[in-house]
Amino acid sequence: MRLIPGEAAARPVDNPLEAGPGWVWAHFDLVNANAKQGLGLCELPAEVATLFAETDETPRLLADGDWLAGVLPDFEHSPEPDEVRTGAFRFFLRQNLLVSGRRVPVRGVHDAWRSLSSGALPPRADAGFQRVRRAFLDEAARLANVLQSDLDRVEDDLLETEGHARRQARAGALLGRVRQRIARLQRAAKPLARLKLEDAAPSWLDVDGLEALQRRTLGVLDDLGAVQDRSHALQDELTARQNEETNRRLYILSVVTVVLAPTTLITGFFGMNTGGLPWTQFPHGTALAGALLAGCIGLVLWMLRRAGML
Repeated sequence: MRLIPGEAAARPVDNPLEAGPGWVWAHFDLVNANAKQGLGLCELPAEVATLFAETDETPRLLADGDWLAGVLPDFEHSPEPDEVRTGAFRFFLRQNLLVSGRRVPVRGVHDAWRSLSSGALPPRADAGFQRVRRAFLDEAARLANVLQSDLDRVEDDLLETEGHARRQARAGALLGRVRQRIARLQRAAKPLARLKLEDAAPSWLDVDGLEALQRRTLGVLDDLGAVQDRSHALQDELTARQNEETNRRLYILSVVTVVLAPTTLITGFFGMNTGGLPWTQFPHGTALAGALLAGCIGLVLWMLRRAGML
């Protein structure tokens, strides 16, 4: 498509290298069999053609005197809007040409193209490329806010006193999903902070715009770091509460064991099949034995209360 600033919509073109006003964006589904033929029309440098042909999704940049190319992360389209699935898109950038490709549908390219379809045409090819990168960062920032909201729900469940066992189980499951999404987001965004052009940037490239995107990337990483720190704090709180609940149950079990220990001794004593057992011939022997059991339980409970254990 040829994009001409001032026009309402992009124009389709057959040859991406033909002369004309504005700039051209050629986007390819690299899984499609016709992608190789279409990329051939773009006359990519040999190393860039290899970049588009391989499947390695490691983020990286290549630069020469008049072009810029690389692999950058993006989010896959998913049925769930808040699901974090990362993919990659490949690009080749010249002063008046942007070539991009992906193997799975990605959100950043889609959102940038949707904004172009609405008539917001960037004046240059590098501005269109920056829009794709900004769409990725905006989505990462939105997902960070979603994760903060999920952590709010986890915190509410941990602070709620009613139905705490069920709420702790729900908080633990949600917290695990949040931490998984944080890890995926950081794996996708951290490489962007390390990608720098140094002195190899083409002269026509909007370096100030790229530096603004770099600052935006660092801001998103700071937000993700804050979410991760909060998730760790809530994980520690959840673990402490689970340990507290376990200790409470063990304490109850220990008290019951101590209370029943004398009764076990007494019933074992009276259960011996030996001669001379007390109260065997007494009509009210069973009642006396029951009273002895009750007295022993009361004595143990009094001793536990006096020791501050009850």
